Amino acid sequence: MPPDPLRTLLAGETEVTALRRDLYAVRAERGAAAARNALEAVAVRRVWSTGRLAAALRCGPGQVVFFGCGMDTRPRRLLVPGLAIYEVETAAALGAKEALLSRAPYGSFSSVPTPVAADLERPPEWQAALASAGFDASRPAVWVVEDVLCRLAWGEAQAVLQAAARGPLGTTVIADCPTPATAELGRFGVRCPETCLSALGFATCEASQLGDPSANFGGLDASAPPVYVPGGW
Repeated sequence: MPPDPLRTLLAGETEVTALRRDLYAVRAERGAAAARNALEAVAVRRVWSTGRLAAALRCGPGQVVFFGCGMDTRPRRLLVPGLAIYEVETAAALGAKEALLSRAPYGSFSSVPTPVAADLERPPEWQAALASAGFDASRPAVWVVEDVLCRLAWGEAQAVLQAAARGPLGTTVIADCPTPATAELGRFGVRCPETCLSALGFATCEASQLGDPSANFGGLDASAPPVYVPGGW
């Protein structure tokens, strides 16, 4: 996948300012190393998930679902001929993203995803919208569910994971899971992702904890206080 030339365009000055404010707060409370880790954690998660996405696509699933994709541009940068790509997001988020990307230089994109506008907190709505958009539940797929489970209630998050688990052999889900200690009240959080996913119907599960050798990439300072409570994602 080529580098993302659209980061600044999509982030915007407002988001950059908000990020700086949050990092200053972390630095004041926990120190400079912890602030660096808080910033690097996002980059590490993205590298981790992108590596797994690339590996899953090499198996030739034919379709990929980016659930709650927000401003993620990977759906437009996948160099996989014949791959059906679906972006499931709220209508407002998809509209805002499209408006920003319309200002991108010609040739910035490698693929054209199918937008699926739906309320992520209403499983029957997004499931029906995804099927209407052309998603074939009888074929293997890759589901990318990054930075969205933490914003859903338990039942809503389970509906996403179960939809992926019902897929045929060759289906893969790539997700990050907050722990109960880091999840907001009433939102999804698990202490052991392997146990949770097995109970939901997944045949195999591989989990990485932020900072593990498989989820660090040299970006995190091991001497700093942990960014997340152990539990895995």
